[in-house]
Amino acid sequence: MARYQPVDPKQSFPRLEEEILERWRERDVFGESIRRRQGAEPYVFYEGPPTANGR
Repeated sequence: MARYQPVDPKQSFPRLEEEILERWRERDVFGESIRRRQGAEPYVFYEGPPTANGR
């Protein structure tokens, strides 16, 4: 049994992205993420430089 399902080599990533964004809109994913954190401690994420040398 294969561990992963085959991937279509001609996959349109822009189309896939639009399908995912539409699903998020339909389900109000961003709004739900805000509602779930109401009253919670602030969450801070510090992202470092894009490369090891800071450039």
